[in-house]
Amino acid sequence: AGIVCQVQAVPSRLLVDGFPPTIFVQMPRDSRTAQGVEENAAKLRAQRTRVAQIRVMPLPIDAQYFARNTMRRISPAQSAAMAAALASQSKSLLNVSGYLRADPRRSRWRAVLRPLSGSDALVADKSPIAELLNVAFAQHEMTADHIDATLDFLLVTLRR
Repeated sequence: AGIVCQVQAVPSRLLVDGFPPTIFVQMPRDSRTAQGVEENAAKLRAQRTRVAQIRVMPLPIDAQYFARNTMRRISPAQSAAMAAALASQSKSLLNVSGYLRADPRRSRWRAVLRPLSGSDALVADKSPIAELLNVAFAQHEMTADHIDATLDFLLVTLRR
């Protein structure tokens, strides 16, 4: 048995002796959560609980970012057009390396991508495109990235 903790730390009062092995998948850009995760990990290690951390960093948005991360529900051509639109505005939403300049929860990307979004309504916390932008920005979001390392941690824990 083990725990996978994403997006938040565990309330300290719950970290009692015998707490199950835990892996934290967190985004360091979210400094409050990162601090809580560091405190959790230190407390668990002091209790001799197996613990691991995966730090999820921002991702560049290249021409195939949306296609690659939606199992091709967004076509390669649509994905390329979306990435180009984000990069081509007079005040580009991407830096020269392809990373988002600002938190997509607060930026004006919807106006840029709406003509290219198909049936996606671009609603926060429901839209696949909005969620992918949140993952790319890497501040406070669930992610399937690093699932192999997460499952490896749990499998090793089961074998002990």
